[in-house]
Amino acid sequence: MGLLGYLISKKSTWIIAAFVFCYAVTASIFQSVPSLFSTELTAFASLMYLPHGVSVLAIMLFGWKAFPALIIGNLLGDLMFKPAAFVDDTTFMWVSPMCIAILSSYLAFEIFRHLGKNLYAREDVDLNWKEIIAVGTTAAVINAISQNIVFDQILSVGHDKLVYWIYAIGNVWGLLVLLIGLMIVFRWVRFYRQTK
Repeated sequence: MGLLGYLISKKSTWIIAAFVFCYAVTASIFQSVPSLFSTELTAFASLMYLPHGVSVLAIMLFGWKAFPALIIGNLLGDLMFKPAAFVDDTTFMWVSPMCIAILSSYLAFEIFRHLGKNLYAREDVDLNWKEIIAVGTTAAVINAISQNIVFDQILSVGHDKLVYWIYAIGNVWGLLVLLIGLMIVFRWVRFYRQTK
């Protein structure tokens, strides 16, 4: 299957749609409210970044094969909710964190795998929400540290530590909220099927 076949596959479509939807919720709610208090901080980070959960779950389910769909979902989210990034010289500021965030999720799963705990989804293993949260938290910390290295020259010295704590906390909260939302949806679907 070529790139075009992959992009129109069901799994890619679901990953892209989930990423854009979570990006929309984050951009319209979880970034707009804090921006009333500090636009400088919320330009770089969100107190609840739901797409991190999509990234973690997509990597868990599909491994590195989720990369193209996650990149496209992120690009579409940026294009729809941060269009200025595509028309000025700050494109690097939005493309770099996108790639870092996706690679952080993958790296977290690989770290756990090399430590003897393969957390990629497999038929012979039941999902463990605590392990998903652990790998998502690890990915959030890797992401925050990596973003700090990349953006060290961009942010003012007084805010950089706060911004990266917001990165890590926002990613973890986003993953937790997404997991809780999915648990509620799955229970509702199970309940609905049982009542039919």
